Amino acid sequence: MGIKSNIINVLFISILIDFLEFTIILPLLPKILTYYGSQVDANHDTLYHKTMSFVQFIRDLTGAPNDAKWNSVLFG
Repeated sequence: MGIKSNIINVLFISILIDFLEFTIILPLLPKILTYYGSQVDANHDTLYHKTMSFVQFIRDLTGAPNDAKWNSVLFG
């Protein structure tokens, strides 16, 4: 029973840490996207701009409203 108990403890701690990581970074994602979107970059060949072009394509395809809050939802 000792080894089984240790495995369950390690698994529980790992899942708890994973949940805490997501609860810290996910609320920050819209602010991070807004920050990078507001940066003036002459080179629109970056991964961010290519991904936002894809998000625009998906938004047009699905008929989602052209609103900035939907960008972060579709980006995620």
